[in-house]
Amino acid sequence: MKNSKNKIHLPNQLSQMQQFIKMPVFKMSFSNEIPTEIFDLPILYQTRKIEFYWEEKYDLLISLAKNFSADDEYKTNMENCLLNVRDNNIKNILFESSKFKGTSAQNQKWVAEYLIPNFVNANVERVAMIMSKEIFGQFALNNMIETGKQFAQLQIRIFDNFDEAYNWVRNIVN
Repeated sequence: MKNSKNKIHLPNQLSQMQQFIKMPVFKMSFSNEIPTEIFDLPILYQTRKIEFYWEEKYDLLISLAKNFSADDEYKTNMENCLLNVRDNNIKNILFESSKFKGTSAQNQKWVAEYLIPNFVNANVERVAMIMSKEIFGQFALNNMIETGKQFAQLQIRIFDNFDEAYNWVRNIVN
């Protein structure tokens, strides 16, 4: 870890010992296109529906969602994302959003008015998103991204596949 300020945040129902486990505690099923080495990275946050991995070399948080999260869960997960961004000095985020089914207009407004500005204030530089395969998810992501464009210092891009997003967010050009 970079320094003693780095923290791992897990929901209360998980034991303290799980903070030190690099392998997923819950059996998660993700797209085959996600490189297996991602699952060897330290886990910053985990529920039955989402995991945040940390690639310290690139100051990168990778969010992998397995299932749909209701509005309250979605907001809690994004609050934990922001907490980890701040605590670990994360500059880049990759949201694997291919299973994202959308969120309420209220949550979209919260993302636009609270989450994105706080990412900017935390010095996040790049956000990559894998486009949802769900039409309502596409609509919600596009709305949130359009709002995020007002912050010139934050680069947000949508991708169709994990490898392109992963390389871009790490600033690797092929």
